[in-house]
Amino acid sequence: YNFGNGLSSSSSSAQTYYSDTGSYSVQLTVESVCGKIDSITKEVNIVNRPEPDFSYSALLCEALPVQFNDLSDPATDSILGYSWLFAGSDSSQLTNPSFTFINDGNKAVALTVTGLSGCDSTVTKQININPSPPASFNLGSPSCLFAPVDFTNTSNGTSTDSYVWTFGDGDSS
Repeated sequence: YNFGNGLSSSSSSAQTYYSDTGSYSVQLTVESVCGKIDSITKEVNIVNRPEPDFSYSALLCEALPVQFNDLSDPATDSILGYSWLFAGSDSSQLTNPSFTFINDGNKAVALTVTGLSGCDSTVTKQININPSPPASFNLGSPSCLFAPVDFTNTSNGTSTDSYVWTFGDGDSS
């Protein structure tokens, strides 16, 4: 084999790598045990791989949908397909999918884009899904008719942004 990139091989089957895009003439020359020689030349067109990238919505909370947006650069190849992998288990083939993470924590999101040429590339990003705050409160004593009743919020969590009390009698705070 002569691969057109300055490299060659004498193996019956071979492979090589190309460091630049472009068209290369690959020649295979064979010789029989009787000394007969034949050769064939074919062109291989090397294209850039697409460069995957994506963004995601700013609000990252468990049990709420996260919107993912493709920002991939097709380079010199048109993008034929998308394959998303969410936290190693769920997937989507949409260009701009939405996904709901059931649990909080660090999650890996991978996007693989495939060009018309068949070349593909993958990017993986880690995102942190915030937990839902557990609501909790204590009742004050005594709880008497026409007397104020104290309620003490005992909810914890760093993702709590606001509190709304609904008292069951139409009032809220």
